[in-house]
Amino acid sequence: MWRGHSMMKRWHKPPEQWLECNVEGSFTDVRKRSRGEWVMRDCRGTYIKAGQGQGRKINSALKSELQVLLMALQHCWSGGCKKVIFEGDSKKAIRIIYNQSLHFDAYNWIREINWWRQNFREFDLLRWDVKVADAMFIIKTLLYFISIYQGV
Repeated sequence: MWRGHSMMKRWHKPPEQWLECNVEGSFTDVRKRSRGEWVMRDCRGTYIKAGQGQGRKINSALKSELQVLLMALQHCWSGGCKKVIFEGDSKKAIRIIYNQSLHFDAYNWIREINWWRQNFREFDLLRWDVKVADAMFIIKTLLYFISIYQGV
């Protein structure tokens, strides 16, 4: 099943036997590899697992969002998750994935995402303010800078 929504006002628990995966991509500079994080919760809002990855060097925030969605899809599928609602904050990425907009520069990312989504029994993608993944990214970044400052 493939459904789409453009925006949610607040977090809603996923249906029974579904998981929710919040994804967040990070793009800072074309010379650096993009990064991304994802956090999975069950229908009670309980933490299940999280992941992070470093992607390729890319040239836009859109490609970073698509890249982290692809990594999260692969991570969830390899962990046996088959009914997942993915939430991200890129309205443009969601419109492209749902064929509501074209972006030829991201064609290969979209093709790969579409292939992976077919492996899920049920799949949904929502736009949402991804506070959990944002918080994880901020904490990780602060810890990185603290360790550099202290010479750890």
